[in-house]
Amino acid sequence: MQIKKAYPLIGAAAVLFAGACNNLDVTNPNNPDVARALSSPGDVISLAQSTVRSWYMTTVSAGPDDNGDLAPYHFGSVTSDVTTGNFGNFGMRFNNLEPRIPYGNSSAGGDRAVTETPWNYNYGTIGATNDVLRALKNGLSLGSADITEQYKQEAQFSQAASYTYLAMEFDKAFVVTENNVPASPPSLVPYAEVRDSTLRMWKDLIVA
Repeated sequence: MQIKKAYPLIGAAAVLFAGACNNLDVTNPNNPDVARALSSPGDVISLAQSTVRSWYMTTVSAGPDDNGDLAPYHFGSVTSDVTTGNFGNFGMRFNNLEPRIPYGNSSAGGDRAVTETPWNYNYGTIGATNDVLRALKNGLSLGSADITEQYKQEAQFSQAASYTYLAMEFDKAFVVTENNVPASPPSLVPYAEVRDSTLRMWKDLIVA
């Protein structure tokens, strides 16, 4: 009886083993690539609109999540002697001792958000603007020439505005647009080059 009962178990184990040997590299239809995600005019319009909000929230607080306690602007206003701060919130005190000390550029530092947050959120905005501009550059129409141009200029504004803040806040940054494919990883360039690239973006937008 024990031997007879073992046959079904052996057969089940063989089926499971055979199934385990199948190729597990399958396509996930719920994880489309950028080209598919931005293939419709509605998707591109929504993304273009979101870039303006994303840039705006980055400039007035910390970013799209509106977590204002991470904002770098209290810290910067004390650094520039526009205001004073006698407590440690927002990176104001310990980064602004006089005589001046170098910024503690450490990913483990308690005040790392004053640089980490604007960096991440500005580049998040730039990534979205580049996706919009690449889709339009590849010929996607948003309904009419005027509407297409409208949302193109929205994305161009967000792109130029984000790079403006990066040029003002950091001594080096990456310059990646819809027109270039950077190396991996891309190279940091001095803020003067970021500034000059930004001025060209503003010029292109104004001329348009």
